Amino acid sequence: MPAVLSSNSPQTTTRPARHRRLTVPELRQAATRFYNPSVLTAAWGKHLDRFPWVTFETYTYKGSPSVQTAHAAIADLHRWIRHEQGHRSEWFQVDEYQERGAIHHHILRCGCQDLRRLSVMDYWYSRHRARARVLEYNPALGARYYLCKYVAKGYCDGRLELLCDVSRGLGGVLRHVDTDS
Repeated sequence: MPAVLSSNSPQTTTRPARHRRLTVPELRQAATRFYNPSVLTAAWGKHLDRFPWVTFETYTYKGSPSVQTAHAAIADLHRWIRHEQGHRSEWFQVDEYQERGAIHHHILRCGCQDLRRLSVMDYWYSRHRARARVLEYNPALGARYYLCKYVAKGYCDGRLELLCDVSRGLGGVLRHVDTDS
């Protein structure tokens, strides 16, 4: 609301044009553009492609663990890779729910060039009796191909829920995703 300097003053402050209220069609257009899954996928893909990813990983569970149990298990895996294997890797993780309601994780990881992928899969199976896939990352396909499709799955009913996590080393870098390009 504009502020009036004084009741007898000819000068009043008015709202600048850049702060005008948007019309309903403009709001719909802005929401559609921002929450458009293909725009969102492209923006995240472009942003994540800046990093030298080494692996794309998927971790599942036998049964349907709680979200807290699943996050504790994946945190245990990250600790194991860091301490037992001697790798300080950085990662970006997106959680997805299967149709049966069970959570599973998709991860892009960098900084672990000499990590044996089979060791990671064996460790996961020994701890959780569940499946893990650790694939070599192909930069020609890009992060959009591997991970961003799962980011876009968080969009439904006009709102977006991103179920993602990031390592400490990447946290500050991933604060801003530009959806304008």
